[in-house]
Amino acid sequence: MASRIAWRVMVAVLLLAAGGAFGDGPLAEAEARAADGSIRVAYDRFQRSDAGSTLDLRLAGGQGSEARFCLDHAFGLAWQVTLIEPAAVREELDAGGTCHVVALTAAPPAAPLIRLRVHPRHAALRIEGAVYVPGGDPVRIQALVWP
Repeated sequence: MASRIAWRVMVAVLLLAAGGAFGDGPLAEAEARAADGSIRVAYDRFQRSDAGSTLDLRLAGGQGSEARFCLDHAFGLAWQVTLIEPAAVREELDAGGTCHVVALTAAPPAAPLIRLRVHPRHAALRIEGAVYVPGGDPVRIQALVWP
């Protein structure tokens, strides 16, 4: 009886690993969108406490020569931003968090891509925060952080 249970647990762990529960894979990839369509975020649903992760932000068109996005206070407590591409030209404080302004190319695409490299600040089973554009709906990001 115990060996049957052990075999089932091993099979379940292998299936979860193959699906991406412990790293890259279809279960690990997540995408969230603002209700008003102002921002879309692709990120890793499962992260490691000792490794960085990437968030890809797609902003709605009509940004002009600069794009502005904000990270709420909970996001700042959960993740440390180590890199923003393209690099932020300035940061601004907002009532809900910190806004970053990036310069776009001469002919910005319809939905500019901004890539954030983040690192979980602590090993917690679940962390969350929000990304938003000023005046837009927030996108809630939730991740499980493995030790």
